[in-house]
Amino acid sequence: MKMVQSFIALACLLAGADAFASHPECKGHTGDLAMSALVGLPCSAVPPGYVADQHSCKFDEKGADTLITFFPGMSFAVKDACPEKCGNPCAHAPTEDVVAGVMKDFKKDLTLDCPGAKAAGLCESDMVVNWFCGKSCRSGAQWDECSFAAPGSVFMTMNSAEASATRACANSWAAYGYGDAGVDCGSGTTDCIATEFVDGTADCLAALIPGFIATADGTCPSSIQQGADCFKGLSPLDYGSTQVNQCPSGRRRKLSTQADPSPYEYVTTEVVFTLSASGSK
Repeated sequence: MKMVQSFIALACLLAGADAFASHPECKGHTGDLAMSALVGLPCSAVPPGYVADQHSCKFDEKGADTLITFFPGMSFAVKDACPEKCGNPCAHAPTEDVVAGVMKDFKKDLTLDCPGAKAAGLCESDMVVNWFCGKSCRSGAQWDECSFAAPGSVFMTMNSAEASATRACANSWAAYGYGDAGVDCGSGTTDCIATEFVDGTADCLAALIPGFIATADGTCPSSIQQGADCFKGLSPLDYGSTQVNQCPSGRRRKLSTQADPSPYEYVTTEVVFTLSASGSK
């Protein structure tokens, strides 16, 4: 009887030790990523588990993982882009480069395979390129959203309010009523005459910066729409990242999340999602 009791006590002791044993440290990421929103599928819109006819974490009632193909040859598992939402204890980004021809088609540039994209500086500015060029952009290392969220990073600079205003002026100064587009149609549409082309970019910038740059309270001096027409700086938080909350405080900048952030400008292709189960073709 004593031998049986000793055996039971030993079993309980071993079970307790196992329960308190430290689990292997995750070498990937555990938070939801901004990258998913940048291809049109924010993690906030992904239902956990399986939901029929939706881009949910699971593909079917049997529990197969959902794969999203947003461009031919470029797919990602929802659980790897949205591990917090999907309950994935450790997610991983690709460590190899996508096939060269796929990246060239995606960027519509015959020079931009993954090594070419790295040489062009896209690894630091374009999260989607960084995700699918794991070898060229990260030397096979795991995802680092902190590098994008760091104040002064290329991504943050390109998504600043000032940069957005500059792009808007460069592309649409005539629509804002600045400069001269080179044609004057008077009051009709048939008596158009050519006029001297005057670039209105500088005048546009003088009006928009700082007039339409959002202040800390979300408004701007020249706003006539209670701040809705202000240019606001965006960070990975605005695209739904929770992974950046794990970054050291010196490597992120917290901003108020906008309900409807501007579309990500650096994804240059139309996104059409197709669903498949993990392991299927």
